[in-house]
Amino acid sequence: MLFAFQHGADAYRCELRDHGEFGVEAQFLLNGELYIARTFQDEPILAVRARELAIAWAEQQRGAMEKGQG
Repeated sequence: MLFAFQHGADAYRCELRDHGEFGVEAQFLLNGELYIARTFQDEPILAVRARELAIAWAEQQRGAMEKGQG
């Protein structure tokens, strides 16, 4: 689990799933059910790893969800 938080009555949890050569998936679960997910792959030209991209996206989504925009 990357992180978990409450927004009103809703419980959110974010998990990272490593799919090897296919990348890293960030999943948000809302009250235990899959809510949204996105898979990232390494960006060799930018020297950015898939895990770093997934974490950055998850943190951005969390901010929007906590503000009621997600």
